Amino acid sequence: MLQIAVFLFCGLIWGSSYFWIKIALEEVGPVTLVAWRLLFALAGLAVVFIVKKKRPPGNPRTLARLAFLAMLSPGIPFILISWGETRIDSGLASILNGTVPLLTTLTAHFLLPDERMTRGRVVGLVFGFAGILTLFGRDLTGSAVLSSWTGQLAVLAASILYAFSSVYSRNLLRKLSPLTITFGQMFFADLLAWSLLPFTELPLVVPHRPLTWFALAWMGLLASCFSFLFYHWLVTFWGAARSAFTNYLVPLVGLVLGLLVRGEKGDWHLFAGTGLILGGIAIVNYRTLFARVRSRSIAGRRS
Repeated sequence: MLQIAVFLFCGLIWGSSYFWIKIALEEVGPVTLVAWRLLFALAGLAVVFIVKKKRPPGNPRTLARLAFLAMLSPGIPFILISWGETRIDSGLASILNGTVPLLTTLTAHFLLPDERMTRGRVVGLVFGFAGILTLFGRDLTGSAVLSSWTGQLAVLAASILYAFSSVYSRNLLRKLSPLTITFGQMFFADLLAWSLLPFTELPLVVPHRPLTWFALAWMGLLASCFSFLFYHWLVTFWGAARSAFTNYLVPLVGLVLGLLVRGEKGDWHLFAGTGLILGGIAIVNYRTLFARVRSRSIAGRRS
């Protein structure tokens, strides 16, 4: 029961982030948003780091790898998604960012020798990319087409970076604990955001509305700090395949909040594109999940 609660918590928190980005963008710019958000995340992780008596890695090579990983995730993607949401709806952003599992499958095929493409994965990718094209097809006419497409491309670029980060972290950072990796990512990503501020959004905006601070704290402490720790805990009980079902919950939560709370427009392009992308994720993951469930079933019968 506790594992199910943690699963729902992670899905709801991550899925609602796109909604809260929209709220915060009403007062601050995208880079400022990311800088404050990551500062909250870093503060929360620092407390956990101290309580657990962890020490940051001192090896310069490891620190350099962590810094590079932080650029791939979450540094640049957070900025791209926040900037993209100045041009597109939060629900659409959540769906486009939901393509990360598909893009990770494609990236892993070229970079990891044990993650080669199969016919099932190819079919899943076809479904997923058909969904992306369907979403882009919403704005083929009208004066806002360029703004919408650039926003969608920004979120899609963030998804590509997330995919590369998944492969990179698997290859190079296997010996570090999840807490150390997450802390390093947030530290270097926040350093990036504050470093970019003088060139992008001066003067610095300190939010005045309590709702903006609540949104930043929600995204920082819950979505970027504690949910990552809870998710790693969930993986130890459920395994990576079962825990990855949050990939279905996150875009759906973002879509529902956008439609019902913010009153964003829903049409057949949005719903069909969502269905194709989620269907593609299901097809890509079907064989892996089925094989793990079957192996556990056999092991259970033998024990």
